[in-house]
Amino acid sequence: MANNVYAFTALTGGETGALDAIPGAILATGDLAFGVSDGNLYAYKFNAASSATEASPDVIAPDSGSGRWILALGSGASGTSVVKAITQNSHGFAVGDVLKFAGGVYAKAQADSAANAEVVGIVSAVTENTFDLLNVGFISGLSSLTAGTVYFLSPSSAGALADTEPTTVNQVSKPLLIAVSTTEGYFCNFRGSVVLTSADAVSDAGYGSGWDDVTDVAPSKNAVYDEMELRAPKANPTFTGLITTAGQIKFPATQNASSNANTLDDYEEGTWTPSFAVKDLEWSTAPTSITAKYTKIGRVVFISLIGCGGTCQKYDAIGGLPFTATGPENMTVYNISTAAIVGYGSTSSSTIAVLSAMDFSAGSYWFVLSGFYTAS
Repeated sequence: MANNVYAFTALTGGETGALDAIPGAILATGDLAFGVSDGNLYAYKFNAASSATEASPDVIAPDSGSGRWILALGSGASGTSVVKAITQNSHGFAVGDVLKFAGGVYAKAQADSAANAEVVGIVSAVTENTFDLLNVGFISGLSSLTAGTVYFLSPSSAGALADTEPTTVNQVSKPLLIAVSTTEGYFCNFRGSVVLTSADAVSDAGYGSGWDDVTDVAPSKNAVYDEMELRAPKANPTFTGLITTAGQIKFPATQNASSNANTLDDYEEGTWTPSFAVKDLEWSTAPTSITAKYTKIGRVVFISLIGCGGTCQKYDAIGGLPFTATGPENMTVYNISTAAIVGYGSTSSSTIAVLSAMDFSAGSYWFVLSGFYTAS
């Protein structure tokens, strides 16, 4: 059956030409009406099952018969409403219930999760198994509102509005209605936002569990924010890769020892002060000019000693090692002037025992001791 189209010159009043003067008995769902009233252009669609409260220009009730004219388009300053009549057996809804659509049926929405907060509209009228779902626009017939208050989807009561914004983590902040009186307001299905913790908002975990914290590519909701986060300074950063600054790798002044055989946990360069008077192993004559340096990489300590002059007997010692040794390690003593090996050394925990007698007392001979040992 084809729908009828009507024309009108006024919305209400019951006089000839008024929209509400058309008898409801001759109207059917889907009939259309177009007209101009007070200089504004309006388009209406009739819903024979609706019993919504009359609120001109959004809802017009025929003076006789049942059903409602629902505003589909209007240029008036009072606004418009988009309403759809829906039949769902045993729905149990009441005027003011906020609904979602899931699994092929309409159900009450709730701000306790993102899935439950996918609102499609608010119930504006109910007739047995049919209800009017207002998607956007002016709604009346509500109760206990406060004019000027913004109402949010309730996180605790399904289908309800609440005048307090949700703040609990994982709830959804979704503003829906601005009240203009205790029973009326403007419904607008604003996009909601999930309430996050401060850690979720700025930490790596907030972007996705797949990030290894090393690569510059992180799964994210916002690539621009990720780019900022990856480069933002942090008070106490922890890195799992190499730490480099202008081509340098810096280790802490105090070694942070690692038990992992594949982890380099220390590097240090410096000078050390050798001692030539160690108990009964004292040199007869101590060198007069000394330069002693070391480089420590992990547990391996490379040492060098350049001396001038001095006389020692076999097993006399050099003390003052920069790091305690774990046990015997061999090293070599050279005569710089003759380029000949003149002695050997072997480390104990804190000294080097010279294994050959040496005499540089003439003062014109320089010797070099070099080698490495393992620090404890």
